Amino acid sequence: MRLPEDDENYLNEKGFDWELQPDGQWGILVIKGYPISGVKYDRKNTDLMIRIPPQYNNAALDMFYADPPVQLKNGGFPNRADQFENHGGHRWQRFSRHLSKPWRPGIDSLPGFLSLISREIQSDD
Repeated sequence: MRLPEDDENYLNEKGFDWELQPDGQWGILVIKGYPISGVKYDRKNTDLMIRIPPQYNNAALDMFYADPPVQLKNGGFPNRADQFENHGGHRWQRFSRHLSKPWRPGIDSLPGFLSLISREIQSDD
């Protein structure tokens, strides 16, 4: 499995340390050392994982995962991020986040999905 060329170019242009691994029929994209808000969370970075469905980019990206687990600075897990799943032989903290609008095949892509993730975990709010 490979990502679309535009997605791979985006990840490389941003300087991410990333890899795409198989996980059954799915792929898992792991971005190592993804920056997060050190004001809001108990760390400044974590490995970020996104499950890539077999029919991506016609199928939507949904949710994201972290390891090591991310906790709020004031204690506890972020809202809807207290569950864990195993993918690719690894245990990941699941951030249950969903798109507010339907996925638009051929229009929506990984860069837009990463933008949503960044607004969530890089914001100091």
